[in-house]
Amino acid sequence: MKITPVLLAAGNSRRFGRDKRKVWLDSGRTLLATSLQLYLDALGSCVVVIDEEDELLKPELLAQGATLVEIPGRERGFGMGDSLAAGVRYSASKNYDACLIAFADMPWLRPATLSALAAALAEAPLVVPVWQGRRGHPVGFCARYFPELCQLSGDCGARGVLQSHASELLQLPVEDPGIVEDVDTVVDLLRQPGSPLIQ
Repeated sequence: MKITPVLLAAGNSRRFGRDKRKVWLDSGRTLLATSLQLYLDALGSCVVVIDEEDELLKPELLAQGATLVEIPGRERGFGMGDSLAAGVRYSASKNYDACLIAFADMPWLRPATLSALAAALAEAPLVVPVWQGRRGHPVGFCARYFPELCQLSGDCGARGVLQSHASELLQLPVEDPGIVEDVDTVVDLLRQPGSPLIQ
């Protein structure tokens, strides 16, 4: 199967207090670059959805190997649903068989988890990882759901699509707490052992 991650990275980090995408981790990369590298290593490619005004980020992401999809940002009323739809429209235009909808603030995912999700999409049209009974991200969607995902807008994510097709959803158990660990605040970042805030 031809699968691409769609990394949503157009948010403005209001709860964090600064642009968390640019915060450096002890990986030697920024938060965004660390998350991106996970997908590049596991799947060989990654579509990153960013604000069209993020001029400083574009050269770095392109140099790292990302494919960029640019959208108007939150200052112009665009939300997560718009980001998701833009990334999926690009995936559909390139005839991908499936995509993993991912978030840029989840740098602790394990590569084995991403590989397992990609493999599971060959058996099930919808796949969500589960750790100790908790659903997490990224979530896998086969191409049959692309038209529905492309209709999303505002702050509406893909939850409604998952609920509408619950009978087709595979809940994939994984040994990876990273599927439920994101970075909303500085405290979220600092509580992670081995991943302290550098600057």
